[in-house]
Amino acid sequence: MTRASFHSSIVPSYLTQTFDRELLPADRLRLTFETTEAALEQVARWLMQYGPQARALRPPALCDLLRERIRRAAVLYDQDTEETEDD
Repeated sequence: MTRASFHSSIVPSYLTQTFDRELLPADRLRLTFETTEAALEQVARWLMQYGPQARALRPPALCDLLRERIRRAAVLYDQDTEETEDD
């Protein structure tokens, strides 16, 4: 089972009809749905589009996948680059 927490304003109403939906305090929404292990990559891409407004709560494999993707993206911005903007 996959569980993710979102700010309710970013989840389209048509999408929440296919998920178990739990309204949380502070206008947050928890969606719970079943998926296969093979689909975790797709779920990770879907969650990443929401940036800090969404967080996977389980399964651990999805959390690990997201953590690694975020770490790799952060490295791109932590490195000094030799590229400069054209004037």
